[in-house]
Amino acid sequence: MGLLALLLIATLSGATIGYVIIEDFGWLDAAYMAVVTVSTVGFQEARPLSDEGRVFTIFVILGGVGAIAFAATTLGQYIVSGELRGALASRRMDHKLHSLTGHHIVAGYGRTGSEAASQLLRDGITVVVVEADATEAARVAEDGRFTVLCGDAGDDDVLREAGIERATGLIACVNPDSANLMVVLSARALNPDLHIVARSDNDATRPKLMTAGADRVLSLHNLTGRRLAHMAVMPTVVDFLDMVLHDDTMEMWFEDFTVEAKSLADGLSIRAMALRDPVGASILGLRHENGEMRVSPSPDVVLVPGDTVVALGTREQLDSLGQALGGGG
Repeated sequence: MGLLALLLIATLSGATIGYVIIEDFGWLDAAYMAVVTVSTVGFQEARPLSDEGRVFTIFVILGGVGAIAFAATTLGQYIVSGELRGALASRRMDHKLHSLTGHHIVAGYGRTGSEAASQLLRDGITVVVVEADATEAARVAEDGRFTVLCGDAGDDDVLREAGIERATGLIACVNPDSANLMVVLSARALNPDLHIVARSDNDATRPKLMTAGADRVLSLHNLTGRRLAHMAVMPTVVDFLDMVLHDDTMEMWFEDFTVEAKSLADGLSIRAMALRDPVGASILGLRHENGEMRVSPSPDVVLVPGDTVVALGTREQLDSLGQALGGGG
């Protein structure tokens, strides 16, 4: 499109200068003659032309007709090939990306990334997928469920375009682990407050990913092995947890919340908070800011800012608990 505009400007500029030199026209008259000649609209001449001017006009008409025909053909091919539609879609995508805040970025849309992105979507979280494979990125974009960016998630510019500075979390699940390491390093450098979860195929990579800035690292082999063992020994427990965590028709949900300063719960025990505001959700776990985890904490435990509460309840109960604690996790 830029080439077509440049061609048209060059044709009109050349014709204008030619009329100034050959016919001694003023710049306005020369520009008028250039436009009516190139466009072949047939308007009246600014003033009668000399023989030299007529010869020049013939060449201007031939050049103008050729330029317009070339522009029309190129524009037609551009539209038919879908490039124009793609360019417009890219502009819409850029605008959407720049307006996002509080979203999660999923780096890599393979088997793991696609499941992670789908689950986030089911949880009502806005997702930006960053996928290096252009064919796969186009397929995901065509699906329409996610905002998609084609590029290397280990590239700082790509992460910035995905809104890394305004994002809440990032899930790194590209291949191989060395590429995942670069994603985590770049993401942590660009957003120190970002919550980063990374996948690891090799146990030896786990400490490196943690050092690079990942908050959590999941080893697929370890997780699969433990889950198989639990399914063999405690199948009912596994089925129950799957139902609570993944069944969208369930009325009960797990969620975690962080105790905020000056919230209703700040400085109160779990028992006192429940008496003051009986939200109905069950507190199953408590992680202190120092990382200590308590399962089924005592009602006498005092909640302080930075503590993270794991609760089970209906959507309404969890919303009420989140308000009492001062914010969702």
